Amino acid sequence: MSGEIIKIDNKRKEKETKERDKKKNKSLFYTLPREFLALSFWIYTVTKIFIYDIDIFLTGTFFPSAAWVVKYKFFIMIGLIATIWLFTKNKYILAWFSYILFYPLIILFWKVPKLFFKTKNWIATLAFVNAFVAFFKSIKFNFIITALLLVSSFLIFVVSNKIIIWTSILTLLIILFIIFVYRFILIFKPSALYQVYSKTISKLFAGSRKMFSFDKEVKELSPERMNEAQLQKWSNNLQLAIVFNRGCYFLSSKLREYQKSKFNFIFYVINFLILAVVAILIFAVINVGLYKINHNYFALNTAPNFFQFFYYSVNTLFANGIPTISPASDVAQFFYIVEILFAFFLVGIFLTLVLSVRSDRDSSEIDRYIIEIKKQGQQVESFIKDEYRLSIKQAIKELERLKAGMIKIIYYLSEHIDRF
Repeated sequence: MSGEIIKIDNKRKEKETKERDKKKNKSLFYTLPREFLALSFWIYTVTKIFIYDIDIFLTGTFFPSAAWVVKYKFFIMIGLIATIWLFTKNKYILAWFSYILFYPLIILFWKVPKLFFKTKNWIATLAFVNAFVAFFKSIKFNFIITALLLVSSFLIFVVSNKIIIWTSILTLLIILFIIFVYRFILIFKPSALYQVYSKTISKLFAGSRKMFSFDKEVKELSPERMNEAQLQKWSNNLQLAIVFNRGCYFLSSKLREYQKSKFNFIFYVINFLILAVVAILIFAVINVGLYKINHNYFALNTAPNFFQFFYYSVNTLFANGIPTISPASDVAQFFYIVEILFAFFLVGIFLTLVLSVRSDRDSSEIDRYIIEIKKQGQQVESFIKDEYRLSIKQAIKELERLKAGMIKIIYYLSEHIDRF
């Protein structure tokens, strides 16, 4: 009899494994082409707009007879989508279209965080969260600046009116100066990142205090004397309070690890690189505008395109010349000097950021907010002792006895808390 039961159980497990593998293969068949299409679309779009006419280059070099494909690519693409849509359901084509269209946002807000949480590298996760919070703390500034940059750049590329181009060039220069000054001022301001952790936890505790509590009648009863509904509520409230307590200690522990790791140095380097790339791109667009105003502003030994001006801008930032493009007028030379001055400004920001004010201030700020977060955890611990008349160890044992749903989370958080 027992042998038959084992055979039935093995067959059931084998069937479940086959079904799981089948779903996995089906998922791969669905997701891999979608990932390939989304990645290809955005690589092509960015390359086409900002670097080079890659489609014209490829067809002209390798497939000259297929030049008509590039010329009529829009209509070909519409035809392909219509054909695919004919044989698929609306929800699939709309899902794919939305996925491809919002692919950069999906990577930033879903895939990258998911990757960090899967690896369980909490220091890297905190670095990502810090960068994420920093961006959204300045989202108004970032949005306005980005909008002005895009509009000014667009006008330089599509308009031939010299007054509009000059206005756009001056706007870009002012925007770049504002960005640099803003970043420099931020060095001397208290960081908002760790305030977010402390304030969020404080507000959560204030808002969740009622959830951790229960009625006075129930409070006077021991778990053995409670009915099923009372015991369920008592257990749920207690495990929420302990998760909050363990979470505070867990976060303060990981912040301490983050502080010791000096991972924030990488954060500074990334900020420095972003500033450098922004400066290079803006001066590349400015130089394109100058060339459109007057071709004689530059001496060129190559066909003019954005990539060549980008390459020229990269070398100018490091005070190097290139043989293909050189400033041949006072105007072009003036902007050449201005870019070099911005390079010195950039180096000054980096040195101030890394070697003096910012690194020391970050360390002291982390210390202060670690203490504040730990205090929140201690307040919850005191609350549990007063409200439930249990220590944390006793409460965890009681929840284990009751087989509470969050006991694994509580154990995980407890195991990853440094004893400090």
